[in-house]
Amino acid sequence: MTVNHLLLPLINRFLARKDVNPRQNVGYEQAKSMGILCSYPDKKKSAVIGELIQKLSSDNKSIHTIRLLDATTFLSADPSISFSDQQIKLLGSWTNPIVPKFFEERFDYLLHLDEEVNPLVENILLKSKALCRIGLYNERNKHLFEMMIKTADDADQSYQMMEIYRYLKQLR
Repeated sequence: MTVNHLLLPLINRFLARKDVNPRQNVGYEQAKSMGILCSYPDKKKSAVIGELIQKLSSDNKSIHTIRLLDATTFLSADPSISFSDQQIKLLGSWTNPIVPKFFEERFDYLLHLDEEVNPLVENILLKSKALCRIGLYNERNKHLFEMMIKTADDADQSYQMMEIYRYLKQLR
């Protein structure tokens, strides 16, 4: 673990206290853009996320996805949608330009598709200018999301993604 990763929880606590980004819900039918953020996806999770993206795209939503990868996996990944856990500086700025571009984008919805939130992803969620941040329910992360979706503890990833999609479509 680097010094950057040790300081990041402190930086994130500061960001959480000063969050001034206006948040609001936009009805699903009116929503045009969505961001998707996930960590360390394996092949199965990537396939499930692909299905969710396909459903959202068929509803005429513009989708922008980024994913956090470990340093070795990052070397063989698509650099236009991937960032590494080694690409954050000491005070929380990012060396990979796709990350600030992502959190500066004003998504109607930002979907976080992991059950746990690590400090790197938390940093992005806190800096995000998205109107509504949506994630899976976790008591520790209530400050990060405007909407959280609770599924059964033993629910598989496919079920979780379909529940997210089902609840999104119900937003008015």
